[in-house]
Amino acid sequence: MGHPIHVDGDPRIPTLAAVSKANGYYGRHWRLMGAGPAVLKEEVGRALPINAAGGVGAIFAAMGLDPLMARGLGLIGRSAGLIAHVLEERSAPTGQQIWDLVLSQDPRNALPQRAGAKHG
Repeated sequence: MGHPIHVDGDPRIPTLAAVSKANGYYGRHWRLMGAGPAVLKEEVGRALPINAAGGVGAIFAAMGLDPLMARGLGLIGRSAGLIAHVLEERSAPTGQQIWDLVLSQDPRNALPQRAGAKHG
């Protein structure tokens, strides 16, 4: 539940729900996930919408998959994405610029001193 960027709702959830419905795997697990945000808002005091991991979890549970198998399938998807990022970084390096941008946008981050950078 919850997402650091999609605080008003994960845009992947409607698609996951539609695929789940189209294939006969939309039922009690999705209803349970759907009840979560309201309960969490009341109990925790902040919005925690369903995220993609929760939606995929509801699908895997509806399919009756062993949780360890479901976790493994999730890792396959993340691994494929990581490989794509590594190959992209090799041909068009942007990692350092993205890292510097992220660090500079949050005042809680301590920016590292670079060799040759002026101090003071």
